Amino acid sequence: DQFMIWSWFLAVDMQFYVISPFLIALQVWKPLIGSAVWMLLLATDLAASTDFNATLSLSGDFYYKFYQKPWCRFSPYLVGMATAYIYSYIRRKNPRVHIPWLAIVAMYLMAAVGMYAIVFAPHDASNWSQGWSSFYLGFARFGWGLGLAVFTLTMFLGHGGILRTFLSLRVWEPLSKLTYGAYLSHPVIIQMFFYSQWAYAMYQNWNMLVYAIFAIIFAYGFSLCAYLMIEKPMMNWEAVILKAILPKKKN
Repeated sequence: DQFMIWSWFLAVDMQFYVISPFLIALQVWKPLIGSAVWMLLLATDLAASTDFNATLSLSGDFYYKFYQKPWCRFSPYLVGMATAYIYSYIRRKNPRVHIPWLAIVAMYLMAAVGMYAIVFAPHDASNWSQGWSSFYLGFARFGWGLGLAVFTLTMFLGHGGILRTFLSLRVWEPLSKLTYGAYLSHPVIIQMFFYSQWAYAMYQNWNMLVYAIFAIIFAYGFSLCAYLMIEKPMMNWEAVILKAILPKKKN
């Protein structure tokens, strides 16, 4: 049994984080070999994710034998690394690259429609055939990564208009530091709230809205405390240690 079972991705993400510097270094030093390794890892992930015996369910062995396995989770991480490399390459080789606005609109529409389908299509997954279930399990995370890559890359290159302005607001910066802490803490807060009730919860729209607001406020409040007492002090210590270890630059 796992404590805080929703924290399984910490281990998976750490594995990706450990091997990513080697993949990036290989891509920089030997681009052809690096691209070949990247494609091989992507193909392996997609093949492993397209499990012809799995169905879209969090019950039984699906969660432990498929859902949280790193070889079924690598594709969006690979897309993210490839997006960063492409952005760096464009900035070095052609910093004034311009993409026609019609192409931007078309890419945004395709990305938005695809991401919408990935989120809402599974509402009828119980009626899917084995083939559709396998296809979704194999390519949904990869498609989601591609959608994010389209928005991210084009906006970093200066496109996006109002959407780019909105997503670039400074208000998102502090929230981005607290998001994962809120993700880790919110199930505990929700369970503490409901398990402490003396009567059954009434599942009505307004009640659910109030519960959601309550969970968001307390989860981000807890995350803020954890950031100020744990994460930020550790970051400061890391900066001090690195400053002491690394050689000083000569003027």
